Amino acid sequence: MPGSKIRDALLDSEVNRIYWERFPDGPLKLDPENPDHNPYVNGWLEIRDAIMSSNPLPPGDDDERHDIDTSYARADLNRVLARLLPDIDPDHHQELTEYFDGAFDEIREAALYGSIPLVPEVWWVKPITVPTADGNYPHEVQALAGWRGDVLRASVYQGADWTPYWTPPE
Repeated sequence: MPGSKIRDALLDSEVNRIYWERFPDGPLKLDPENPDHNPYVNGWLEIRDAIMSSNPLPPGDDDERHDIDTSYARADLNRVLARLLPDIDPDHHQELTEYFDGAFDEIREAALYGSIPLVPEVWWVKPITVPTADGNYPHEVQALAGWRGDVLRASVYQGADWTPYWTPPE
């Protein structure tokens, strides 16, 4: 049924957004067969079940300043990273993952200090260049962020032609 596919896609997107906010160091792709992923799989299922049953989620670890909801920006960056990794030389996956983690930290700090403008204006993170998986060509990646209404969003420009990886507005 088309309606259930749309519902499932929206549900997965929202569960992933909350998952990445609660488990920022969790795997980008969960593998239920991997015992190391069990706490993350269980956390993802707990979030999904809470949303499906309209129950409030238990409080997360809130030891940082969270005057601003950064979960959309975290989810945006993680979605891009998951799509981008297969195109990058595997020897540089860790470097790229660390770049995305650092970019998120910079975006969060910039948002907290009021440095990020409203879209279409954006705030840029310093770029990184990593080799591609197919041919070792240099591939430039640059994270950016902007406010869409009252929601902080993030994206990435990447590649030789600087193709935007903007996440569509929700």
